[in-house]
Amino acid sequence: MKPKLTKFTKWYVKAIPFLICFAVLATTMLIRASSRLYAGKDAYFILRFANDLSLFDSLSYGGRFAAYNFGTPAIISILPQQTIKFLPILIGLLTLLLVSKILITIKLPKDVQFLSLIALSISPPFIYLFGTLNTYFLPIFLIVLGFYLFTQDKKIYLAAFLFVSSIIPFFNIGFSYVFFVILFFYMRFKKIEKKKIFLYGLLLTTFFAATQASYALTKAGPPESLSFISREEGLHFRIQTLISDLGGVFGVGIFSILLGAAGIFSEWKNKYKNRFAFFSTATLIVIAAFRTETVLFLNFFLSALAAYGIIDLVKREWESATMKQFMILILICGLIFSAISHINQLNEAQPSDGVISGLNFLKKQPAGVVFSHYSRGIWINYAHKKNVMDENFLFAPQQNERYVDSERLFRTRNEEETRELVKKYNITYVWMDERLKRELWTEDEDGLIFILKYSGKWAKIYDKKNVEIWKFSENQQVFT
Repeated sequence: MKPKLTKFTKWYVKAIPFLICFAVLATTMLIRASSRLYAGKDAYFILRFANDLSLFDSLSYGGRFAAYNFGTPAIISILPQQTIKFLPILIGLLTLLLVSKILITIKLPKDVQFLSLIALSISPPFIYLFGTLNTYFLPIFLIVLGFYLFTQDKKIYLAAFLFVSSIIPFFNIGFSYVFFVILFFYMRFKKIEKKKIFLYGLLLTTFFAATQASYALTKAGPPESLSFISREEGLHFRIQTLISDLGGVFGVGIFSILLGAAGIFSEWKNKYKNRFAFFSTATLIVIAAFRTETVLFLNFFLSALAAYGIIDLVKREWESATMKQFMILILICGLIFSAISHINQLNEAQPSDGVISGLNFLKKQPAGVVFSHYSRGIWINYAHKKNVMDENFLFAPQQNERYVDSERLFRTRNEEETRELVKKYNITYVWMDERLKRELWTEDEDGLIFILKYSGKWAKIYDKKNVEIWKFSENQQVFT
């Protein structure tokens, strides 16, 4: 006898996932001290570029063609400052609402819908997406909106789908094509006859994506392939990035994976009915191995599968009722622990209070180029100062040459070599922080640190909370 599902149709029960979602996202956003603004680097790039939308970025790499995704900064630029702080939360709630509509449309059981929404709202990727200001939350929202519109039959919805799908490339070109892969599986396995709309959408997306790429090639020339490793590689790093409990900034939780696997096993008997979910999940796992941000898509499917896993555990006959309750409790507590752990991870993420204080000081200084590791470049731009290089590598000018020169400048203790590189990039300031020192040097007077201290050409103008800022002056006494 099937259990009654009337309890899942009550309005106050339906509201539970949304209340949980709001509580989790608001906590994530507000838990960081107000002086620290946002976690990571995306927010500082978006806020800075939104204030100066232009095809030429005068600060990055000392001045370059702005080969960026304009969508998110453009939306942010038209919003009041106070609205920006809560925009991700609002978009997160709207995304959850659209997901609930999609689950109804594809006719999942009401208990699966309910648990899917809760699992999604407390999942680390969802918390990252809508609990911080980042470059992914708006394109993901547009993709969920586009998918919902595609599932509808009215012409006005399908026209809206064409519009939404055509603007996604301005937010993230790669996501556009992942979106159409998922749509293809939906059409193929759900027997949906919308090939013309699908092709029109794909053609529009390709047109706008190609237009952007062609214009960038015309203005900036062919992009250089990186001759240096900008991030760790290897299987261990990939796994660590894809799992939030191992430190992945938007990875999925281990317990979500376990419950998702349990959901797959429980529904394997209906594998022909669930081919859309299974093929989509498998494909996204493969893509995520190469493009880790694809895990943000995977999380939506994993949340639904986790719901099936929980229901299967509840319904399954166990020899010991106590053991059954204990296992279910562990897994549910694991989901909650992953959420709490991820919120704490975002709270402790860089930039620290010391970095923010240093940036505020730097912002008040006269114009000039600031040298530091490229991982600090986006923060330096946020302080309205030019950098030598940053992590926006695509179409960046002489990025390999700049990297080699930066490494030389970090390592050398030769005064003439230092002056040559300072003159080449017109460097006025050097940014140092304690974490950077630990990453680059083993001794207190290695390389550039020695030059800054003893050459007589550099004055320390800031030294607080593990951040140092040095200023170059040609008129100071030369060290001999």
